[in-house]
Amino acid sequence: MNEMMDYLKEAMNKNAHELFLAPQVPPRYRLGRQWVNLGMESLKAAQTKESLLQVISDEERQKLFEKGSAEGLLHIHGKSINFSLSLSAQGLCGHFHWIESSHFDLQSWGFPLYVSEIIAKGSGLSVITGSRRSGKTSAIGAIVKDLAQKKRAIISIFSDQDEIDLTSQESVICSYHSSYLKGSLAQAEASDLVVIDTKDPLVLKCAVELSERGVNVLCAISAHTVQAALERLSELIEENPAIGLKRISHCLQMGIGLKLIPGIDAVLVPAFELLMGTSSVRRELRENNWSDLEMMMSTTGDRTGMRTMNQALLQLILKRKIELRVGFEESSRPDELDQMLKKVGF
Repeated sequence: MNEMMDYLKEAMNKNAHELFLAPQVPPRYRLGRQWVNLGMESLKAAQTKESLLQVISDEERQKLFEKGSAEGLLHIHGKSINFSLSLSAQGLCGHFHWIESSHFDLQSWGFPLYVSEIIAKGSGLSVITGSRRSGKTSAIGAIVKDLAQKKRAIISIFSDQDEIDLTSQESVICSYHSSYLKGSLAQAEASDLVVIDTKDPLVLKCAVELSERGVNVLCAISAHTVQAALERLSELIEENPAIGLKRISHCLQMGIGLKLIPGIDAVLVPAFELLMGTSSVRRELRENNWSDLEMMMSTTGDRTGMRTMNQALLQLILKRKIELRVGFEESSRPDELDQMLKKVGF
């Protein structure tokens, strides 16, 4: 693993958060949105293959050559590093990315105080969502750590991969593979908080079922927005998504959509949208009325604490945390963001 370790160590020393290896190009690391060569010569296909195969197990190698791709997790220098390898016509390519979770605690995310209060005292479903490398695992770790410090609690974590490694002197934190839930819900039902981080549809169904039983569930789903996450979840739990949304509406506590955005003074800047499970939100959710939900999120923030991602991006632009161009690139509704900027004279 020496060559690969050297590449990763040098990239980390540059404060990078991604590394890419491919034949016929130098190894590259990413700072914000910029890819930078490590200063080495281009790698031949045989060199790239040798370096990348050093970091995976025999089982992962077999999967790679059978299916043409493999994903996994490394623990190096105290960091959890996600990797994905793929075979192409040019040879073997590898992508590595990592986030220093300690940089993104609850204060860094800027979540309102009642987010942690709901997690500590609530019952029902809280959804946390974002695309790959959006900071979901980091945010979940921060939320769990905050709860474990505030009260004695039994916290059960069910994950596809062992990414959340937390200990507490006061609380009991137990980690299981997500597939464990498909066999029995007993351990989860006895917990003060159940964290579910999985891509398995059957386990996601368990998350909703537990929430309907009054269990406090924090569920991570990969999606670009809270709306997309709830719609995806509704499709997974019921053949008729409308029925799925109605089920979710009865137990929803909140939905948090995350982004980690290239910043001006920092490599990455966290941003979030927040949907609270108020009675009005639940009613509109049952009707699948997302246009009114968006309006509710954008206009009732002072009273409910809800916010859209465009409102989060607007604040980051006005505070000079991110560039204007980046704000538009990250927005799913750039025309709306443009109008918001014009209203404040920007």
